[in-house]
Amino acid sequence: MKEKDESNSDNRSEQNPFGKVPEKIHFIWVGGPIPPKYLRSIQGLAGVAKRSGFEINLWVDDELNYHKTSAREEINIPNLRIRNIDELKDKMQTDEFYTNEPERYKKFWEYIEREEIGFNNFSAISDFLRAEILRQEGGNYFDTDIIFIIDENSKLVSDELPFGIKIHGNFFDKRVGIVNGDIIAVTPNHPVMEMAVKLMLERHKSYDDSSLPEEYKKRFGLYSNTMDAKRMPYQGIKPPNIRRNLTIEAGPYVMEDAMESFLSSNKTEGDWDTLRVTQGGIDYDFKGYIAGIEIEAHCDNTWLSKKTKKGQMAFDTHAIAPLRRKFNIESTNLSSHDKKYDQLFSEIHRLLANDKIENKHQASFTLIHNYITETNRQDHLERLVSVLIGNPDYQYLRLEKPGLNELVALINKKIEYFKLIEILQTILKDTTLELSEKKKHAYPLISNFVMTANDPQLLNRFSLKLQEDQFKDLTTGLSNMTLLLIKKRLNRVKLETVHAEFKSVTQNKTSQRINALCKLIEQVKDKPLLDTRLFQDISNKIQIELQRKIERRSKKVDFFQKDKSGRDSTTLLYQKIISILELGNNKKEAPPIARSKTLSKGK
Repeated sequence: MKEKDESNSDNRSEQNPFGKVPEKIHFIWVGGPIPPKYLRSIQGLAGVAKRSGFEINLWVDDELNYHKTSAREEINIPNLRIRNIDELKDKMQTDEFYTNEPERYKKFWEYIEREEIGFNNFSAISDFLRAEILRQEGGNYFDTDIIFIIDENSKLVSDELPFGIKIHGNFFDKRVGIVNGDIIAVTPNHPVMEMAVKLMLERHKSYDDSSLPEEYKKRFGLYSNTMDAKRMPYQGIKPPNIRRNLTIEAGPYVMEDAMESFLSSNKTEGDWDTLRVTQGGIDYDFKGYIAGIEIEAHCDNTWLSKKTKKGQMAFDTHAIAPLRRKFNIESTNLSSHDKKYDQLFSEIHRLLANDKIENKHQASFTLIHNYITETNRQDHLERLVSVLIGNPDYQYLRLEKPGLNELVALINKKIEYFKLIEILQTILKDTTLELSEKKKHAYPLISNFVMTANDPQLLNRFSLKLQEDQFKDLTTGLSNMTLLLIKKRLNRVKLETVHAEFKSVTQNKTSQRINALCKLIEQVKDKPLLDTRLFQDISNKIQIELQRKIERRSKKVDFFQKDKSGRDSTTLLYQKIISILELGNNKKEAPPIARSKTLSKGK
């Protein structure tokens, strides 16, 4: 590689300061096995490259992307170099372009990780990789869907370009038209490629820093930025194509801006027609010449194909862990909490896309409820509640209104918890207050929060938090009273839950009703949750359900099966349940079961 780079510098002259394009060909494929038709096209060009002395490279994020298709289709390309994109790092770490600005290197791989792993946006990652590969090595780049019109006599020839670059685009009257990055011939370290890398990084940073227009916030939340819009599938939202437009803006439009910047500042004299791959302009289907061979541009739009759109996950993070290890980098944008938040929406989209799953809204509710309970990030909760509230039709998560209200209330209470902890910490740090004054400020806040909380897990968490050393001074003298208050509130919340379950349990089948009632009676029979009226209501309901069960099955002769002691199984079940229905030490004897005449005759 070094010899070729040196020979390229030897070819430079005052007439052509850029020299010849290196005798290299580059393809990029990321995101899965390469389709056979593309690999066969590369195979045909590889034969021409071999007899022309050209190096031909296929850049991949995983070597299996090539080997799986090659083995399955029996496509053997001996002179094709399979190169992992990690090779780029070695030179980047010693290149002044990155060492002078270390943040540039970090952001480059951070954005690649996010686009590849997080957004499944393989078009965007190809834009990054294409610019850096050509910046480092130069050569001829082709998209995999380019058609090569070649035969046994075809031969590749290194182009000597006045401007050091040839690209698929329009150039006229010292102005740059639309530029597409599917075909590029360029010398190493070319200003256009350096500018393209800079602009891509700036464009992605601007997505992170800019907020969405008001009309989009109902979909993505009040705290969302432009990058959040890229979570959605390419054609999945209204107004349409946000993701596609952002991808184009940070890809082809960047190349156009880079060319504009280069040509406006470059004093090289030359025919602008040499910048074009073809005289025919930017049409996707055209024939032209590059490196001595005829080519036909053909845009398959694989990144917008129907299959991709249908299966496109909003944010798929299943591969984050192994790929993070492979990249071996630290990413500030994908912390464990960030991944969990994005994983939540990935799971919901996968759930809603699966037609085999019943009660999708209930499953979505459970996913969100579990996330709310487990997360420690206030900012994520604020973003989540804005997404829930900002969608009046509830179509995004398909939640019923009662369930949605419950989730919003739970989120708001947990946000209140985080804010309360911050306030208590502020009170502790206030040196102008005496300890007694701090307690006077703290206890009403604690009491109000506890008495309005309806989530047992949150109450338990708050109880444990108050027992930490940082709150020791504040809770001394109040701790017993506070913990007792929390304990009483916990019991009340649990009891209210039992009440709610008791009201809904009658919708179950008979056998399920009895089992559910038995579980409820177990919860309330102990003194901490003792509620005499509720206890009696559940007790009466169990006896009614048992009697109904007996009467419905009374015509079946084998219903009362005897055990070893001679008692039938239903009587044993009844006795067992009645033994549960006890208050303190007062036990109730099971009343005799009134058998129907039909049953007696049957027996």
